[in-house]
Amino acid sequence: MTAANDVIAAIATPHGLSALAVIRLSGQGCSSLVECAAGLTRGRLKGMRRARLSFPNGGDMVALGWPPGKSYTGEEMVELICHGIPERVSAVYTVLIDAGARPALPGEFTSRAWKNGKLSDHEIFALAAAVETGTETEPIPSGLIRLQTEIGSALEALEGEIEFQDEACLSSVENDDVFLRCMREADMLVKNMHRIQRTESVYISGPVNAGKSTLFNTLGGKSIALVHPEPGTTRDGARTELRIGERRFILIDTPGFGGEGIDRDALETVMEMITEHDTIVWLSPDGKDAPALLRGKSKRLIQAVSKSDTHQISGLRLSSVTGEGIAALKEKLFLRSIVPIEEKAMQIAALIREANRHVIEEPAIAASLLGEAEAAVEELTGCRHGLHAVERALSVLCVGK
Repeated sequence: MTAANDVIAAIATPHGLSALAVIRLSGQGCSSLVECAAGLTRGRLKGMRRARLSFPNGGDMVALGWPPGKSYTGEEMVELICHGIPERVSAVYTVLIDAGARPALPGEFTSRAWKNGKLSDHEIFALAAAVETGTETEPIPSGLIRLQTEIGSALEALEGEIEFQDEACLSSVENDDVFLRCMREADMLVKNMHRIQRTESVYISGPVNAGKSTLFNTLGGKSIALVHPEPGTTRDGARTELRIGERRFILIDTPGFGGEGIDRDALETVMEMITEHDTIVWLSPDGKDAPALLRGKSKRLIQAVSKSDTHQISGLRLSSVTGEGIAALKEKLFLRSIVPIEEKAMQIAALIREANRHVIEEPAIAASLLGEAEAAVEELTGCRHGLHAVERALSVLCVGK
């Protein structure tokens, strides 16, 4: 729950000239704040109410109020609908901040909705995926319901065979392809879980001339970053997309450690961009560890030995010439990006596959494994998996969402 009177405000429509604009407020006391700022009678916006009002330099507008529990965030909320003239919108927003509201953080309205039980983890992930990719996946709960149904059908048939020695029940499991349907639904669940996670940023770092740009081009599948033996070639932080299965990554080439002047300044700029949620691939031809400064930026650090075709040093050996280690690096990137909610979906799929192996010879074991899968599905539908994962998803949303 948020602190009392912690009212947040944001312009919830895109910047620029438009017919209408929306300014959104949320938090206990936001109705009173608007009433006071606009000179309305106290209580005019109490509950689900609508009122016409005006602000200094903002012109006439309409205010819509929601009581706690009835709004998007689950808190008391007010939305102001005004003319979309940027100067007027800015004037109204300034009055609200001066009256005691504070600027909302990116995704804070949605974060409050999540914390107040108005949105599930799955809905947060799907919303973030739609924002980043422009596409939507099937709602996760729908897939979970189908998977629960198929697991229940398989368990019913197996338990009938075990308890009553009813071979017809076991035959129905084989003939009805119920396990195939279970596995298909489980695989689709895993696929959607991977798809809706936040896009990972992967920074390729290392000393000057460590082969960073060459690896960047190799992973990206095309020549984007300029490759040259002269130190300081990379300064602009080239970017490209990498897809591993259903997961999308953004590769970022970086200036090398050890540069001077403008190269050192460029590296400092990149260092400021890296967050704890990002992945760093540290390349070193001599196998030296990443500097403490880099290790402190993110715990998602992968250390590798570059140019492995020219020397023999132990570790994750990479060569863009021979291809050595490239597949292993991609696997590491994928596994490091998986969050608990995805692990649970993968566990369910693995349990169903293992149950399928035992269904004929050892139906009791198959039933036990399916029971574990069923319990895991119930846990997935009823529990929140990974605050860290939800925070990452929220971070892609704008300040008005």
